Parts: sequence; C-alpha cells; structure tokens
Amino acid sequence: MKTLPLALAGILFSVLLATTSIAQPTGGFTGGKSTPGGGGFSGSANRATTVVEALSMPDDTRTSLRGSIESRIDREHYLFRDNTGTITVEIDDDEWGGVAIAPTDVVVLYGEIDRDMFSVEFDVKQIIKQ
Repeated sequence: MKTLPLALAGILFSVLLATTSIAQPTGGFTGGKSTPGGGGFSGSANRATTVVEALSMPDDTRTSLRGSIESRIDREHYLFRDNTGTITVEIDDDEWGGVAIAPTDVVVLYGEIDRDMFSVEFDVKQIIKQ
C-alpha cells in the first residue's frame, strides 16, 4: 500500500517538472521584458544605440547597434563600428542564422552590454542585415 502514494507523488512531480520546462518564453529578442505572447521586440526605443552610448551603459542592458562589422578578432569576437566609434561584439556561431555579412554591409545587432572590470563588449543575440 505504501508504493501507491509514492508512485502518485512521482507522477505528480514529473508532471510539474515537465510543465515548468515547457512554459519558457518563445520568440525573438525581447528588449529586456517578457511579452505576454512570448514573442517580438518590446524595447522602449525605436532608434539604435550608438557605440559611444553603449560604452557607458550598465552591464546586461539590452539594446541595439546599427553599423557595420569591420573585422574578425577571434573565433566569436568582431570589431563593430558606427559613426561614433568601435566596440567589440561577441557573436556565437548559432546567432548568425545563415546570414553572410561583409564589412560593407549595414547591420542591426540586438543584444546586451557585457561589462566587466576592464572591458565592455556587446553580446549579440540577433543580427539583421539591412
């Protein structure tokens, strides 16, 4: 008789665990807020942040940059430039989405500021070629 309550408790735990892992937000970059439907951009500003502005933002601030990727620094780091300056951007392999970018292309990068004690870089979550 003791095995039935334990089996039911195990099933209940499994159901709760499965529902929790399914209820993750879906969709594109959310600009720092979760949207009720789970998709789309909900950032407050319609214009891209400049590099100069980005360099002074706090860690984990979500924003966008518009300009060009000038060169590759290493496997996942690139030099990004707009008309106000340059910043190192980190682009994971899975964020490219099959898009080929040349230094002459204008892109909008969505992501967040990654600040540590000695440097500031931009962690890219989405790339849009214009």
